[in-house]
Amino acid sequence: MLAQGDLFWRRVHPKGYCVDADSKYLLNITGNESIVRNNTLRGYFLFGWKSNSQNYLSSFKIPKDQPPVVTAVTPNKAGAGTKVVVTANRIGNTPAINRVFFGTIEAKVDPIFPFPKDSTKIQVTVPSGLTRDKVAITISFDDQTSNPGILFENITQSSLTSVTPLVGALNDVITISGSDFPLDKNNFQVVFGSDSADVGDIVSNNLTEIKVKVPKTASRGSGQVVGVIIQGVQNNFGGGTFRVIRPPRIDSVIVDGTDFVSCKSVLIYGGNFSDNADDLLIKIGNFVVSAADIITTNNDVLNVKVPIGVEGTLPVSVYTDDREGISGKNFLFRLGSVVRDQSHKTEFKFTSSPEDKLDFIVKVYNDCSVQEVKFWTKGISESDLDWKPKDLTNVLLDNRIDFSITEAEFPKDPIGLHAFYEVIDKSSKIKYSDTFKIYRYYKEFDSTNVIPNLIYGGEILDYNHSV
Repeated sequence: MLAQGDLFWRRVHPKGYCVDADSKYLLNITGNESIVRNNTLRGYFLFGWKSNSQNYLSSFKIPKDQPPVVTAVTPNKAGAGTKVVVTANRIGNTPAINRVFFGTIEAKVDPIFPFPKDSTKIQVTVPSGLTRDKVAITISFDDQTSNPGILFENITQSSLTSVTPLVGALNDVITISGSDFPLDKNNFQVVFGSDSADVGDIVSNNLTEIKVKVPKTASRGSGQVVGVIIQGVQNNFGGGTFRVIRPPRIDSVIVDGTDFVSCKSVLIYGGNFSDNADDLLIKIGNFVVSAADIITTNNDVLNVKVPIGVEGTLPVSVYTDDREGISGKNFLFRLGSVVRDQSHKTEFKFTSSPEDKLDFIVKVYNDCSVQEVKFWTKGISESDLDWKPKDLTNVLLDNRIDFSITEAEFPKDPIGLHAFYEVIDKSSKIKYSDTFKIYRYYKEFDSTNVIPNLIYGGEILDYNHSV
């Protein structure tokens, strides 16, 4: 009776030399076909046994199976680098012992068997180098190759049917719809003009849709062609171009001089502005800076004039592409017509000289916003119906309002002069008014203490001005 170890077999080459280093002893000499296939133990074998201390030898060959048969490939079209599943019969149980070809180009077989309970499936990666033409999928196992039958279409060209929306800021998600997009996001690129989205910018994708973020490197402006590049071939959307918007940013606001006043130049520093003033909306509070008040503009610096009528503690904001950039602090803006100071004599006396006059000087912040200066006089003892206007044409120059009251204009009032003036801004606001009285004084009396005549002079005693 034979004991374990008395039976042995050794795989040999048909020419007679040994393939296995050691004899393999088996008790069951019939083996198992699936085990043999799984371990690639096909070929010629030497079979031996012992009996009565005598060795007996015999050789045999395990016959090959029929060639593999490919029944399906899923998906049946994809781009290079995409993993697909090939379904076939009569293939090796271990994926790595099978060779899979797309036409004449061999694919890489996934060594990790994804279908442990299904020995009819192999996962492979679509190789590069394929043309757009359809190619047959074949499997080679045990030196036998399947007949071509199942076809695969390599995707090198996609169809883009829509891009929504056609405007977006950096990191906004847009949707590209179409067909024949690669399933592996590493196998295509989305471009906006000359700027490419990174793999990390692709939010999701399938055969008919790609959701992607507008890349951080995208150039601002319209006319950006959206395309999908597959294996070096760029497929563009032909239904319109994309507009990349970049929200403006304000870093600092600096005034020309020391005061934020009407008509003065203000420099706005930041980023994502525009070289074209028509692209910009600049506001100080709720006041819009007109195109005429935009002096110069580029992507980083705006030079604008403070509009007439701007007044108060206000923020500065810049709008481009319907997005807002706002200053981090508010600034005190004043109308140019606000009076900084005024000066005139506090005591005076008219003499016989015709040049005698009482001079007034009123200084404003910026004469560009002064619409009009009005001045009225009357005798102190006269009624409000007796105010007489004074012509102040061409009295405004270099932020100064200069005017005078002559002896002839001084009323023959026994008490004195009541004067009133106002500065009116071009925004129709009365920004400064002043009223004062000049009382007469007397230095000549007769013996009866009767005033023989009036001395046309006086002293300014009362002020009542408002801003």
